[in-house]
Amino acid sequence: YYIPDFYCDKLKVNLLAHLRLTVKKHQLQISSSNPLLAQMKVNYPEIFTVVYRMEEIFRRRTGIPLGEDEIGFIAIHIAANVEECNRLRSKRALIVCNTGQGAAVILKNRIRSNIPRLEIRGTLAALDAESADALSEVDLVISTVALPPLEKPVFQVSPIISAAEIDRISSYLSGHITDPESRQLAQGQTIDCDTANWLVYVPESAMRERWGEDYEEYRAAIRAAVDAVEGQLLTYQDKPILAAYFAISTGGTEAVENVWSPDAAAEHPYLQAVASPGDAFSDGYLSRVQLTDQQFQEAVAAHFTDNPPDLSGPPENWLTEIEYTPSRMVKTAKLGGRSVTGPELRAALGLRSAGFTFTREEGVFDFTVRGWGHGVGMSQAGAVFLAKRGADYQEILAHYYPGTELAVE
Repeated sequence: YYIPDFYCDKLKVNLLAHLRLTVKKHQLQISSSNPLLAQMKVNYPEIFTVVYRMEEIFRRRTGIPLGEDEIGFIAIHIAANVEECNRLRSKRALIVCNTGQGAAVILKNRIRSNIPRLEIRGTLAALDAESADALSEVDLVISTVALPPLEKPVFQVSPIISAAEIDRISSYLSGHITDPESRQLAQGQTIDCDTANWLVYVPESAMRERWGEDYEEYRAAIRAAVDAVEGQLLTYQDKPILAAYFAISTGGTEAVENVWSPDAAAEHPYLQAVASPGDAFSDGYLSRVQLTDQQFQEAVAAHFTDNPPDLSGPPENWLTEIEYTPSRMVKTAKLGGRSVTGPELRAALGLRSAGFTFTREEGVFDFTVRGWGHGVGMSQAGAVFLAKRGADYQEILAHYYPGTELAVE
């Protein structure tokens, strides 16, 4: 398997975070079952074997033995990295314009600047596109004019390609959207993903309008999914659990006592830190927030209204003594000399999660944030990752809520 340097560095960071969590779980005598262990052995035998052999080195240096479940989790990190590299391998495109020149130069340069993994193999005039032998050597066509259906996906864009059109092509390359049966995407087509648009309840009439002739098929699929779990209740010691969930983890979920309150684990012992390595390859895993010194002060003052931290000193001393959990979330820090929690900082500074690091240069705080959400319970991105690799819902629930049971009402 080949992993480019960028992804190799990313893999090192994720593995280090996971191994920190492994050591902490060993100290606390917490074990986690791996719902994908059998599939990893079958589908990635070489990776699993390499990790299995490396376990002896880890055991000699740390004194901590790794069972097959943990070896499987480490192998998942590596396999996910390999799959991501395969998914993002270079694609080849052909540009089609009215004359094959002129505007094509601008278009080609903008694409190269904004989508570096897309290789432009050449330009053609619109009249030559349908019969060109060059089509056999590319993966898609980017055209400034309407074209008849071709054997390859066609993206029609404006001569000076817009940011929305660049995002649409990038989404296609990442596998997040696919071209329809016509092999051609309409100009201006966008992907909506917000709570006001189909991430909430919609009536049957709206489903029929959107799905058209596919309504019955899609409705049947939803009904089958509901029927499969109807009457089941996830319980702990015969009581319904608090099924907390969030979007994307830092690579492992967070123990509830590190987020809500120190005594929360006694009431919800199933909300433990577990590995969730697939999250690192989800859209939204990494984000960045930059705040000037003034913006930082204003954000802190707006959040801590009752007892605001003292930020009168030098800015480099405003945020110090950061303590991280084994899941690499900020547990506590000193803000203006006052002790605050990671979740408080996340809320005050408008960060996606408390899994952040930061630098400060030239009067700007630069935050790099991993994950999205509070980190407690089930990671939605992690659950999707497990499901795509063969885990069923029982295995996924057992992984993210250890010690729970599915009861039938």
